Amino acid sequence: MPGVHAFLSPSSAKQWLSCTPSVKLEQNFPEKGESEAAKEGTLAHSIAEQKLNKWINRKRNKIVCEDKDMDTYTDGYRDYVIEVYNRVKKDCTDPVFKIEQKLDLKEWIKEDGGTADAIIIGDGTLHIIDLKYGKGVAVSAKNNPQIRLYALGAIREYQLLYDLTKVHMHIYQPRVSDGISEEVMSVDDLINWGDEVVKPAAEQAFEGVGEYHPSEETCRWCRAKGACKARAEHNEHLRRYGFMDPDLLNNEEIGKILAEVDELTRWTTDVKEYALDAMLKGAQIPGFKVVEGRSIRKVTDEKLLVDNMKDAGYEEALLYEKKLQPVTKLEKLAGKKDFAIISAGCIEKPKGSPAIAPVSDKRPEYNSGVSDFQEELQAMPS
Repeated sequence: MPGVHAFLSPSSAKQWLSCTPSVKLEQNFPEKGESEAAKEGTLAHSIAEQKLNKWINRKRNKIVCEDKDMDTYTDGYRDYVIEVYNRVKKDCTDPVFKIEQKLDLKEWIKEDGGTADAIIIGDGTLHIIDLKYGKGVAVSAKNNPQIRLYALGAIREYQLLYDLTKVHMHIYQPRVSDGISEEVMSVDDLINWGDEVVKPAAEQAFEGVGEYHPSEETCRWCRAKGACKARAEHNEHLRRYGFMDPDLLNNEEIGKILAEVDELTRWTTDVKEYALDAMLKGAQIPGFKVVEGRSIRKVTDEKLLVDNMKDAGYEEALLYEKKLQPVTKLEKLAGKKDFAIISAGCIEKPKGSPAIAPVSDKRPEYNSGVSDFQEELQAMPS
């Protein structure tokens, strides 16, 4: 279950492995409070843990989960873990099965490490299963340093008791498409990764030395991202296009801009957020000041307002508007599975508007009328 993060936590490994000095740099910035998404993830992990404990201990107690979707998703996670356990049990009569296992990673990062959601061991193979409840960004098990670090901690914990030769890492993320991702490595290869990649990077991170490597992944959760000079320099090269005549930009140059424009937008937003926070704390930024933004009037006493409107001669029926809740709220109310049945024949999902995406995007290419017309022209005899 998520808890207080260490200086070098496995969950932030993508940051400190790639951008070693950033960890010490961000200590100058206060930690933000837990987001609603993080609270939701913490609750989902707690529910999932209870469900697995109930299955392991053959208890009959009812697990209470008021969120119907979360109840369904955590059922799916529980069933997936049990499925892996049953597969292992076919070749091993007495597999090791641990949930919420504390892991020690001092050998590689001088930290206690973290907590693995589920560990299963049998027939020389160590299975690490990690539940991800986020829905914004799909998390892959391929080259994933967080789950690899969990696997290293599990190897350290169990290698003297069991003859481990292989590690099978699983990420279960039910709220994204293709929500199951896996990677298999030999124990030797994983230990070599820990010794040759993790250990030296962790030493640099503790000292606050090494090279900055700004990127979408390394900057996303870094507290220094709004004021980091290395990130500013990384984005500076895009400004040169601002001094060029747009008519002179060719498609290759436009492609280079598109490849980085999202990161540039994120960076400018982060700079604005940092500046606002600093100015609210008393900092002076030349040429700028903090002003009151637009606000929306709100009713503080609905009954009194309605009574006053009625006294003024307005009928009560004119004061209220009956409107169906948005589809997402209705789906949350009924639960995704039940809502799919209830709403059958009542809802359609129109085709989305065309949007630019990198070729690595999993969505199929947009089929526009122009492309169809071009194909017909190419097929016509000359």
